[in-house]
Amino acid sequence: MQRKIAEELQLDLETMAMFDKQDEEDDFNGLDHGSRDVILSVSQVILRTLIYAKFMVIFLNGSDDEIDMNRFGINPDLLDLVMVWTFKKRSLTIHDTYRNRQISDKLRYTHIFIHTYVSNSLLDSSSFVALLREDAADRVALHPCMQGIDLTVVTECCLYELFLQHSFHRATGFDWVAQAPNYWICDGIIKGDGTRGISDTLHQEILWKIDSSQVGQVFGKLIPEVPFLIAKDDTPLLIKRSYRWISVTSENLMGFLNIATILEC
Repeated sequence: MQRKIAEELQLDLETMAMFDKQDEEDDFNGLDHGSRDVILSVSQVILRTLIYAKFMVIFLNGSDDEIDMNRFGINPDLLDLVMVWTFKKRSLTIHDTYRNRQISDKLRYTHIFIHTYVSNSLLDSSSFVALLREDAADRVALHPCMQGIDLTVVTECCLYELFLQHSFHRATGFDWVAQAPNYWICDGIIKGDGTRGISDTLHQEILWKIDSSQVGQVFGKLIPEVPFLIAKDDTPLLIKRSYRWISVTSENLMGFLNIATILEC
């Protein structure tokens, strides 16, 4: 990341050469990229370059932890700056508010922590699917290979991965979600030109983070519109419509004997 900062500031060739020299030493010593430290002499050059500037830093932080930007040469105490950053990789989340409190309780450098939260008590099936469509539009816009793709397709891919994660992973412990791109193609959700490229790209974008304590309530509200059924012991035996994807883990199978009827569209 320090190299990216230096490139953005267009530092002199002598300073940029320090990165190549340090990379050679780290490669010789067998250090992986995640273990490599900042170069202090470069940090000093960055600080001197920015000392009289007024600027904003936008930082996409993919972890749950703060990063001390002072080590990179960006010292909030000495510089006239505003820093905006995100926590975690972008993901689709179903969790309690305590997760956000866990982050806020350990903050040291962040002055204002902003997060959004939609209570499942205010969420119905239609609004949940609408939120997924909005998120799908944002994800499609990031990738040229997906321009023009129907947002319904992306929404169904999100739902299918949620279905795999909640219905099968809990029971088997197997990483079914890793196979999601294959299921999207086999089920005919994604088809046509560029199928494999689109499915692989979507798989990198779609990431569900789920608390088991919350997901049951959310699934109960999703039933009216989603194309899947997860049948457990407490699932009502009266099935009033067809489903494309079904997971049955109930000991009482009498209500699910006619699976063919349930699957008919």
